[in-house]
Amino acid sequence: MLEQVGDDVDRWCALLDLWANFEPQWRVAAVKQLEAFAQTLTKPAEIESMRDKLRKLLQYHRGFKDAQWAMAEVDLVPLDAVFEILQPVGVEDRVRWLFRSGAAALRPGMRRDSNPRSHDYVAGDMQSDNANSGPKPHRPGDCLF
Repeated sequence: MLEQVGDDVDRWCALLDLWANFEPQWRVAAVKQLEAFAQTLTKPAEIESMRDKLRKLLQYHRGFKDAQWAMAEVDLVPLDAVFEILQPVGVEDRVRWLFRSGAAALRPGMRRDSNPRSHDYVAGDMQSDNANSGPKPHRPGDCLF
């Protein structure tokens, strides 16, 4: 399979989607090839695509590190080296991913209604605090009239 992936960014991205399903020995060989491939990339769009795919993989497994299906940290560290190769120089390019959809997802294991900034949490606390004291508080989206 590694011979067929070659220098194709889309094939590498597809392999990264399945990375955790492969045996650790395969991942060791594959990360060496991935690192060599990453060093040859010159097109900004391809670099960004690979970097985003790696970031997603690393965040996903580290975010759920206690899950049975999560890859161990020892398996993720070699991918960090590849991720660093793909880092842009400019500050704007380094932080662009923060403004993409899904970048501000809640921390793993944190329920939406337990997040102090969550609308449900605030509204729920306000309702329980004021359960027996007058009208319900105004919430965003409620009609004022």
